[in-house]
Amino acid sequence: MISHKKEIKQIINPTEKIFFRDTEKHEKNSTKNYSLNYFNSISRYYSSLRDTGPINPIAIADCLALQLADSIMEKITTERVMSSPDNSLGDEFYSRLAASTSELTGIIDTELLVIFLKQMVNILRSGNLIAQKNSQVYVTELFTTKDKLYPRLLRSFWNECDWRVIFPSSPEAAEMIHDNRESFLELVKGVMAETSVEDIANDFFNTSGICEANDYFMISFIDFYLLTWLKHFGIIEYNIKGDHEIVYISISDYGRKVLNSLL
Repeated sequence: MISHKKEIKQIINPTEKIFFRDTEKHEKNSTKNYSLNYFNSISRYYSSLRDTGPINPIAIADCLALQLADSIMEKITTERVMSSPDNSLGDEFYSRLAASTSELTGIIDTELLVIFLKQMVNILRSGNLIAQKNSQVYVTELFTTKDKLYPRLLRSFWNECDWRVIFPSSPEAAEMIHDNRESFLELVKGVMAETSVEDIANDFFNTSGICEANDYFMISFIDFYLLTWLKHFGIIEYNIKGDHEIVYISISDYGRKVLNSLL
């Protein structure tokens, strides 16, 4: 079977309200015994830019995940960012950040960009890369190169982040997919040529038994959430072909190196 983007959109439209729930954790985050105050945070941020020295053998390429993380961390470091009573960062924070990062990321859909920013905030929190004390949000560690930041983000997303929170349209589906994520990863690693989204999703369903094949809600769920984030990390590429907008994924040599070295 092959994946038809138009058919999937009829079942789940990414602009539907269900995909725009707040993806932040609302429980109070634990913090370290120290806090970066506003002015000291600015000083540390800019002084850290002089530090160099990648720690990974892979030359990390730029990707949307890094762009999102950099934008969030720079704003938190150079401005006084306060959390809302529910521990979220608030709509104004995201709307202003989306406006300033739209050109950088190339995403003109503001609502979609806000979703990605909220998901990245959760990834940063889950990896203890940002925290808060007395309602002020701060960066716990300053990264001088993308070679250092990228693996921390990727491992936070893959191992530490609660997918029920960042993939909110079906917490049950998110939990099942997370529990079987290593099986999915093996299927992705086995992609040697362009493979349709529908084919790899159905192979995953047959392997894991989490649902029947050709479940278009689940195919769309994997497409919009999991595969999209693997794309954000530069691991896979999307290709759309034909009049019916058949969607394929492929893995570059770089993406395969990331999979084999970091996951």
